This record gives sequence, structure tokens and C-alpha cells, in this order.
Amino acid sequence: MKFFNITLLSSAALLAAFFIFFVENGKTKAKNNSISFVPEEKKSDCKYDCSCFFPNEFSSQLNDYLSSYIYKSEKTGVWPSLNVAGLRKKARRGNLVFVPQQKHFTQDTFYYSYALLTPETSVLMDSICTDFNSRIKGSSVQQAKLIVTSMTRTISSVNRLLKRNRSAVKKSAHLNGNAFDFSFSRFAFHRSLTSCEKMYLQETIAQVLFDWRKRKKCWVTFEKYQECLHVVSRRN
Repeated sequence: MKFFNITLLSSAALLAAFFIFFVENGKTKAKNNSISFVPEEKKSDCKYDCSCFFPNEFSSQLNDYLSSYIYKSEKTGVWPSLNVAGLRKKARRGNLVFVPQQKHFTQDTFYYSYALLTPETSVLMDSICTDFNSRIKGSSVQQAKLIVTSMTRTISSVNRLLKRNRSAVKKSAHLNGNAFDFSFSRFAFHRSLTSCEKMYLQETIAQVLFDWRKRKKCWVTFEKYQECLHVVSRRN
């Protein structure tokens, strides 16, 4: 009887050892075969963590050339105005609308352009800003606003700009009232942004514009040296 009990205990210990071996081995295999993921509680952090996205992933794809859209811009926009008086005349006719400061974006100091756009372009810009704000909601920078750096220009203001900026073009969609620019290096926020947060905001607006461009609502150019995203509304 004593020998039987010892044999029984030995068998139980052996079975337990085999069980532990297979369980641990199964865990190791599952670990090796599993797909890494970001824990649920850290998902919100990924919105501005450099390790969670590819820098310039969308920005680099926004490369429409002037020749791609200038003809349609001239055809669907307004005729270029020589000066401010010409813009005012178009505004009275309803061809251009005044764009006031909004709660979901802010306007830069305009030295070479005026806060006027064609009605369709004004709606587009407003929709893009709303889309951007909805995508950053829940992040630590959800209060950040886009900065609009340029809207409609006159022939006179373009000539002044050409003297200061060699990369500026004389034949610009800004003359037709259906173009505007967003800064991708600066955002309106109550504190200084980290480099990762800036990159996150840059790629978020780039992705928004990529999606709107894909729907054929606009043309977009990532102007690296001007540090802006040049947007031209597109009428199908």
C-alpha cells in the first residue's frame, strides 16, 4: 500500500510537471506569434507620440503643381483685382465673401493678402478646420487651432510679395479668390508645443487635406520652404 501511494504521488508530480511545461511553452509560442499593439489606456497618448506615427507620411504626398490646377482656378474663381478697390467691388457683388476670425481657426497677420474668399472656398476652409478639430479631440493638444497665413491677393500685393519672396509666383491661384494657406510649423495654442506635438498636428492637418483632396474637393501643395500647406478649392 505504501509503495502504491508513493507511485501515485510520483505520477501526479510527473503530470503536474508536464502540465506546467506545456502551459509555459504555449505562452511562449503565443507571445512570439502575437501582434504587438498599444494598450488601450495608452491609445490617446499615441496621438502625439513620435513613435506611433510616421513623420511626413501624408505631407510628402501633397504635391500638386501649379500647372495641375491654375487653369481651372482661373476658370472657376474671380478675375484678378488690381487693388483693394477691386476686391471690395467683388465683395459687394457677392463674388467674394469676408472671412472673419473663427473659434476653430485663427488668421495670421496678412501683409500680402486679404480675408476674402469665394463663397465655395470659404465653406471648404471652414469644413477642413472643423474636420481637423474633430480629429485632435481627446488629445492633450485638442485646443490647438490652425493658423491661416494667406487668402486672396491682388496684383499689387503679389508684386510686393515678389520683391520679398523669390519663390512666389506671379500667376497665383490666390488672385482668383479660391486659395488659402495653413501654416504647418505654427499652431495657435496656450503654451509652447513639443516637437512631437507639432509633428502630430502637422500630419493631422496633412491627413485631413489628403482625404479632402482624394475626394476631389481641392488641390494641395506641401510648401516646405514657406512652411505652409497651399490649398486650392476644386469644383467638380
